[in-house]
Amino acid sequence: MLMKKWLAFLTLTVVIAGVTVWSGTTTAEANDSVDEIEEDLKEVEENKKEINSELENLQSQLEELESEKSETEDELAQINNEIEQAELEIREKELSIEQTETEIRQLETEIKKLENEIKELEAEIKQLEEEIKATKKRIEEREVVLKDRLRTLQKNGGSVRYIEVLMGASDFGDLISRSSAVSKVMDQDQNILDEHFADKKKLEETMTEVEESKAQVEENKKTVEQNKQAMESKRATLVKQKDELDQLVANLDERKEEQEVILANLEEEQEEMHDHKMSLAEEQEILSNREAALAQAKEEAKERKRQRERERQRQREAEAEDNSNDSSASSNSGGGTTPADTGSKFMRPMNGYLTDSFGTRGGTHYGIDAGSYNKTTPIYAAASGKVYRVESGCVRGDIECGGGYGNVVYMTHYIDGKSYDTVYAHMSRVHVSVGDTVERGQQIGNMGSTGSSSGPHLHFEVHNGSWQGDKRNAINPLQYFSF
Repeated sequence: MLMKKWLAFLTLTVVIAGVTVWSGTTTAEANDSVDEIEEDLKEVEENKKEINSELENLQSQLEELESEKSETEDELAQINNEIEQAELEIREKELSIEQTETEIRQLETEIKKLENEIKELEAEIKQLEEEIKATKKRIEEREVVLKDRLRTLQKNGGSVRYIEVLMGASDFGDLISRSSAVSKVMDQDQNILDEHFADKKKLEETMTEVEESKAQVEENKKTVEQNKQAMESKRATLVKQKDELDQLVANLDERKEEQEVILANLEEEQEEMHDHKMSLAEEQEILSNREAALAQAKEEAKERKRQRERERQRQREAEAEDNSNDSSASSNSGGGTTPADTGSKFMRPMNGYLTDSFGTRGGTHYGIDAGSYNKTTPIYAAASGKVYRVESGCVRGDIECGGGYGNVVYMTHYIDGKSYDTVYAHMSRVHVSVGDTVERGQQIGNMGSTGSSSGPHLHFEVHNGSWQGDKRNAINPLQYFSF
């Protein structure tokens, strides 16, 4: 599309270049008549219509790009919302997974605790059962003793004759001994009874404790089983949550990739839109400049025509006075012979030495390069002409400035009835402006190294016709001069 636009306005360049005469010769002045310019003006108007049509197409494309950009931005905003929602869902899922893992750990801890309690209770039950066994044995043994005592009591009429024992003492000492023996027997009987009842009570308490411990063990085992089932359920939930998380992450990655593609397309569309706008502005500027140049050329041609008419009138009056048939004065109105210093269409644009020729670099070098020991040597117009495009303000190192040409001047010339364009690139300074009429040999700038340049030099091009982006009209400048 950009090439098409260049061809459109460069076609206008050829036409306008053909109507402007700055060759410095009277032959060019003879060809540069008002009638010729009027004819060229009509042709320019046709080209202007074509360019305006192209501009309308460009504007339509710009509006379409703006619409596409708006739709893309809406889609991008939707994707951004989806990404934010997905990231929120992922975070929620991660929190759910963390919660599930925490619950699983809590269940594992509780199960381990209950299992430890079961082990402790079972050990305690075992110990209590041993105590019950020992207690029962003591009770059984004591019951044998008590039964013997009861049988003795039954034989004696149901009572022990402690008085008779005491009264049968032979003396006081024997009484004391008998009293002590009776007391011991009575104490022993009481102890046997106390221990017997204590063991029975302890047996009951121990058996109750054993039953309670066994019940607790059963309860703990039941709880452990429930917790294990709950833990398995949690583990299944965890697996499901992790699968869902993986799917969310995969979806998020997919949406992010889609976002990157849309962003890349949007950047490409914006860049294309920028190129369209830049090209549109350039075309409008060049069209305006060319129309102004054409109007100026027309006025200059009219003035030259009026001057020639006045000169012819003076010649006719002089001929009438001299009554002479000499027509040499009339012929002088055509401009005379070519000046001695214009033996070639183009002069050398600077003093220096050749650094690269036309057609090098695999045939892609469409001009010549010249250098000089003076890094800012002056640059001169190779022929009289009109400046139709200028790029300035470029600095060294900005390889894209001026389309790679850096500070550059484009001029159009009309020489011997033909149009030519010249280009002076990479200059450090520019001394002319768009619309300036420049004479052959007039300084237009200084050599430099701006744009896509590896060092100070002048890149100079000559085009047989208008300058075009594909350089189809480029010719070798060295056919007109040498270094």
